[in-house]
Parts: sequence; C-alpha cells; structure tokens
Amino acid sequence: MAVEHAEADALLQLYDPKGLIRQVMELDEPAQASARDCIVLWLMSLDDQVDPAEAARHLLQALAPSAAPRRVLAKELARELEEVARFPREQLLGSRPARGTRRRRT
Repeated sequence: MAVEHAEADALLQLYDPKGLIRQVMELDEPAQASARDCIVLWLMSLDDQVDPAEAARHLLQALAPSAAPRRVLAKELARELEEVARFPREQLLGSRPARGTRRRRT
C-alpha cells in the first residue's frame, strides 16, 4: 500500500509539478483567479515531455472525487481539466498542417 501511495505521489508531482491544481481543488473560499487562469498556469508548468491530456486525466482521477460540492472553483477546474483531457497530443499534432506547408487561398 505504501508503494502505491508513493507511486501516486510521484505521478501527481509529474502531472502537477507546482501543486497548483491540488491547491485550487482544496480551496474552501473563492479565489481571485478563475479556473481557466489556473489551467493556463498549470499548462505552462508542465514539462514538455508530459502530454497535458494524459496529465489532466490522471489529475481528475486522483483529485476530483475529493472536491466537495460546495467548492465552485474546484468544479469549474474539473470541467476545464475534462476539456484538456479531450485533446491528446497525438490528436492535436495530427490536426495541424505539416511544417513548411502553406494553405492555398481559395
């Protein structure tokens, strides 16, 4: 059990390196920042090798169940994480034009 807890902590550290999502999910009082602001800051804190969609899915699994219904910001943050989770890196990379190509004007 201690090994599972250590693995979970390591994943949280990888997917939320500054602890921003964890802190916001635990706030009891309204914050000055919006959930979207928190998501942007969180995305900027991720290592380049981490897929934001994968990180969002892991954080939702680990943290969302603990968010109390009265925590409006936590619910908004969970919705934002769900949106990030919908777009894995492979999907985003496959949807953009290849580098060096130009779109034709019609």
